[in-house]
Amino acid sequence: MPKIIENVKEKIIIYSKKKLILSGYASLNIRDISKNCDISIGTFYNYFKNKDDLVECIFRNDWDKMIFKIKKLNNTSDLFNDNMLFIYKQLGIFIDNYSSVFYELSINFNNPNCPNNNKFSILYNVMEPLIQTKYINNTISSRQLCELLVSNFIYLHKNPYIEFSKLLDYLLK
Repeated sequence: MPKIIENVKEKIIIYSKKKLILSGYASLNIRDISKNCDISIGTFYNYFKNKDDLVECIFRNDWDKMIFKIKKLNNTSDLFNDNMLFIYKQLGIFIDNYSSVFYELSINFNNPNCPNNNKFSILYNVMEPLIQTKYINNTISSRQLCELLVSNFIYLHKNPYIEFSKLLDYLLK
């Protein structure tokens, strides 16, 4: 009689995420995952096509969690700075967890299965109602402002040449 393991996919994702963040993409291998999750290699393939499919699932899960948190923000002008700081911090967590993995994957240009990390349109769609250019004196659209803010939030997180609050102060003048 085959053994029944509950929450196999979740178990694979949890172990793999820890391994991915701590050791990087190259150290993540299906044999090790199967062994540590107490499953056969064939069972792994019941849930994921390959390692890249698993990594994309991990990214997508964390990205979706971040988007869910941002969607719950309130759209009021007095909370604008707080909302932007929250988005900045959420992006920072994602960047801290996965920037080295993105770098590692970007080195392998010949990998057609490399997860697409440019799926910011979902974030822009969630941010746009929170941004609304009525809070900022400029001539660009809310969508362009979202793109500007996200790219700057990412850069600023990795290269803190200016304080986050000063960036917002400048934009809100």
